[in-house]
Amino acid sequence: DGIDGWRLDVARDVPLGFWRDWNKLVKSINPEAIIVGELWEISSDFISESGVFDALMNYNFAFAVNNFFIADETKIATTEFIKKFKEIDNSYPQKNLYLLQNLISSHDTDRLVSMIKNPDRRFDYNADERNINYDPSKPTQEEYQKQKLIAAFQFTYRGAPMIYYGDEVGMWGADDPHVRKPMVWNELVYEDEVITELSQFQKGHGRYTVEVNKDLLNFYKKIISIRNNNEALVLGDVNFIYQNDKNNCFAFIRTYNDKRVLVLFNNDSNQHRIEVEFFTNGMVNLLTNEVLNHDRDSFKVTLKPYSFQIYELK
Repeated sequence: DGIDGWRLDVARDVPLGFWRDWNKLVKSINPEAIIVGELWEISSDFISESGVFDALMNYNFAFAVNNFFIADETKIATTEFIKKFKEIDNSYPQKNLYLLQNLISSHDTDRLVSMIKNPDRRFDYNADERNINYDPSKPTQEEYQKQKLIAAFQFTYRGAPMIYYGDEVGMWGADDPHVRKPMVWNELVYEDEVITELSQFQKGHGRYTVEVNKDLLNFYKKIISIRNNNEALVLGDVNFIYQNDKNNCFAFIRTYNDKRVLVLFNNDSNQHRIEVEFFTNGMVNLLTNEVLNHDRDSFKVTLKPYSFQIYELK
């Protein structure tokens, strides 16, 4: 039936001229085939108006998420976080920005929720048993809450969200091979995961239940549904309308034709009340489906710690 897409490993180790010829051949067979390169750095030489790839595994997305949403003592400021995304935006043609494969964890890293349990590390570094401070144990409810916050940003920001299998059901694990455990399915019963000194980890020893985190899975289903049912979240441009370094909060509006969606984030351990300015004839809370009769030029909302809100603007 043919191939609809290609993900090309370690693409920079192959001469660009080869990929140029290869792209020409692939597109001659299937003009709609998407070509994604594994490139860990900003790569405008590969993705441009005359570039050889349509997109890349957007690790720069992951770097920024790690430094802002996951980091604790080394957390970057909100304005610096937004600046990193504007750097990405300025590096590629507009049409390609919607194809960038926005990921956090992958087969080459520790899992997202384990990153959250072990903050303040350079992305993809010190993520296995050689790090005496690495904790490979089962995450807490608070750590899964931070994962929800990150997933919300991933699915409301511009680009193509990529979930590494099992993150959506709460799988945890250090770097390779721990990140490549078998998928956890709801219809199967699993033995406990046991971590002892024999594992060579110095922390996280214990016995942990292995099962689908249904609350987390339902959240992913919800946020995916919200994205799929709102064109502005898939095809809209991005306009940051609020950013505050003191409270670690920010907000942006996604706009596509006459459709607008407002998204607000509180990446802080304290509750904050923020005010954003825009005009609308009404709003719908897409998380609760609550209709708000709002026709003023500003909007105030209270955000709980590590939470977000999404509104459709009329």
